Amino acid sequence: MTTLIIIFVVLAGLMCVFSVTITSVDFAQENKRRKQKQAEQEQLSQSDAHLSVSAVAVQPVAADGAVMFEAAKPTHAAKYAALTVEQRGWYDEIARYAAAVDGVKIVRNDHCEEYKLQTRRVVRMRIRRGTIVCEYQVNNPGISRYVAENKVNFKQAATVLKVTSYREVGAAKDAIDIAVAEIAELRRQSKELERERRRQAYKERRASTQQSNK
Repeated sequence: MTTLIIIFVVLAGLMCVFSVTITSVDFAQENKRRKQKQAEQEQLSQSDAHLSVSAVAVQPVAADGAVMFEAAKPTHAAKYAALTVEQRGWYDEIARYAAAVDGVKIVRNDHCEEYKLQTRRVVRMRIRRGTIVCEYQVNNPGISRYVAENKVNFKQAATVLKVTSYREVGAAKDAIDIAVAEIAELRRQSKELERERRRQAYKERRASTQQSNK
């Protein structure tokens, strides 16, 4: 009888230990799941808050304080892709012609594609409302010489050509030739003016030396 009581007590103790172990494991797992869920909710809240702040920061605000949401403006590449096959052919022909200019540099960004000789523009190509637009900095010769002689910052308005047919493609290429010729002439004038300045400076130094020797 005593043996049975001992066995019963031992079994009861084992069952208690087993029950406590199972309860502890369940509690630990439940606690872990609760912490993971809380961390996920905090992360989502932070992400939503960041997106909200970013959206408000970049959007203009109306006079009544309401946020005005604007669609992102399409890039130059996206506008090019939206052109018709014929228009892309016009664009590509003008671009190839400009790229063939000796020493030209090509600058591409989200707004335009520009071809330059040193710092001077040969042509800037834009796409506005589905139309190819070529911009040239063809200056007035008299103004250009005045700028070169006096070293002043005198900016003239760009000459704009809209390409709506193949006829304007030829005009766009002719305007590139004009721009390149003008850049070459301005460079020649700049070199000539620099040589003239050096000659004048030499004469002044020589005259000053002769005056000192008297």
